[in-house]
Amino acid sequence: MREKLYSFELKNTSHLYKVALSLIDYSDNIFNCEIINFVQTYKFDLSNMTDHRKYEYILGRYGSVKAVEQLMECSRLYIKSGIFNNPYLIGVDSIDISIAHSDNYVTAIAFDRDIIIGLDCQTIDTRTSIENIWNSLTNKEKEIINSCLWDPEKMITAFWTMKESIAKAIKTGLMMAMDILEITEIVYSNDKIMGYMKNFSQYKIATYIVDDLVISIAFPKVLDICGLNLNKRS
Repeated sequence: MREKLYSFELKNTSHLYKVALSLIDYSDNIFNCEIINFVQTYKFDLSNMTDHRKYEYILGRYGSVKAVEQLMECSRLYIKSGIFNNPYLIGVDSIDISIAHSDNYVTAIAFDRDIIIGLDCQTIDTRTSIENIWNSLTNKEKEIINSCLWDPEKMITAFWTMKESIAKAIKTGLMMAMDILEITEIVYSNDKIMGYMKNFSQYKIATYIVDDLVISIAFPKVLDICGLNLNKRS
């Protein structure tokens, strides 16, 4: 298991919020001793899950706790699921979390509860998966992708993660018509792209490429993301 932790900030001239991101690659299925403790803590939640889903579930909670620990000293944290399966912390009132997973990757983000963040990740997958996402996009989104600088498969995957990150920020998941989440503008910004939506104009989305993984973070438009340096695939 390979694990990375990143600390960064969301800020403007009047506010500064510290944020932490955990990124785990468990393709080798080698886990540290701490994972065993998480299995014991959540063993009743795992009873009806497939093995792969158990990995996602446990590592999502493990990564969330590691991200929270980057922001504050804490102990005896427990993570529950809301009515729409959104995770939330028990034991800390000031921090919120968001979790995402794809194939052998798990990501988790911890942030001040005064703001709203949604996180999603997706591997740049097979042609069948890319085609399915492409068919779900609006004509406007297809026009943007066809005129952009990035590789089309990366961009198609990026658009999907942007949509899902917003859906997680508002805690509904993708239980809505996809055209409501239409992306109407993207802006290139150093090692990332920024995405904007017509119907959720109070948010923006920062999207990064890490190896074969796309990560999108949705957050309030009035803030800027600073200090997050992910290794971008060339």
